[in-house]
Order: sequence, then C-alpha cells, then structure tokens
Amino acid sequence: MPSITVVTDHLVHSQWIHPFTDLYMVGSEFAKDQLLEQGVPEEKIAVTGIPISLKFAQARDREQALLELGLDPYYPLVLIMAGAEGMSPSLPRLCQILFRSSVPLQAAVITGRNKVLKEKLEGLRQKGGWPLYVLGYVDNVEVWMSAARVLVGQGRGPDHRRSPGFPAAPGHIPPGTRPGRRECRFPPPGGGCLLG
Repeated sequence: MPSITVVTDHLVHSQWIHPFTDLYMVGSEFAKDQLLEQGVPEEKIAVTGIPISLKFAQARDREQALLELGLDPYYPLVLIMAGAEGMSPSLPRLCQILFRSSVPLQAAVITGRNKVLKEKLEGLRQKGGWPLYVLGYVDNVEVWMSAARVLVGQGRGPDHRRSPGFPAAPGHIPPGTRPGRRECRFPPPGGGCLLG
C-alpha cells in the first residue's frame, strides 16, 4: 500500500520527511524546492495546493454573515484566531492595541480549546473601548471568517485563511517557524501579509 504525505505547511521541516513515503503532496513550488534541497527525489513530489474543506471555498456575503452572528453590520470585524489549541501568547497585547484604535471596530477572538486564554481575554473585555467577543472552539469558523474585514492568525499554516475573500495578517509567529517568516511569500488571495 503506498504511503502519501500531505504537507500542510509551506515551510517544510525535517519532521515531514520519512524514508517510506512514496509521494509528498505540497502546496507550492517553494515547498517542493525545500523537499528537493533535503534530498527527496522530484518524482516523489506533487504540487497540488493544500486541501481545505469546501465550506471555506465559497465566499459569503459579509453583511449577511455579520447579521447571522448577531454582530453590528456597520462596524468592521477584526477576527483574531489562536488556532484549535489557542497557542498565541501575544493575543492579550494585540487586544489591548485594538482597544486603543481610533477606527470604530468590533473584534472577535477565537481561542480554540484554551480555556485559560479565553478567561484572560474575557477579563480584558470589560476594559476595552470597542466590542470584543471572546469565543472558545467554534464549529462555524467559516461564518466568522466571512464576516471579518481582517483576519489575524498564526504566521504559518496556509489553511482555510488562504480561501477566497479572506484578507489576513499573521499575528504570533509560533515556535518552530524559521526566522524571516518566509511564509509571508504566500499572501492569501483576499489580501496581504503583514510582518510584525
């Protein structure tokens, strides 16, 4: 039985490489080049893009998504995503910066399964100048993303953020990401990539 590895990062580190892998499916020529540099034969590499759920592939109307979530359709939504495990230590500071914004906005933070981070951010919510919605793990993230004017997430992982219509900027660059933040060479189709 063939062994296939679907590489879901654009920065291909050695943990992706295994001697018994028959085929590597990668998201870009850049990722392919990294595998070649690490000695993987070209015939074992296919540039396929990175798979995402179909629910992220269809753009939705932003105003309708805001109303569906019970948010104000007249203020832009900044959506901050900490990943499924909520591994973004810079989120409290980022929320404080947003609170000082002179631009009227509303913000939502999805903390994933990190209950400690969620509680910490809920404490900040009372001190803020703009509405801040603090959510744990959600199963309708595609609706939140459609409602957002800007998405701030981890600086790696070209997951659903690379879907149509999602302007994104990386926030916390997680451990293990190489210096230089080379993944910003792959801005999402809906917007740019900011280096912090």
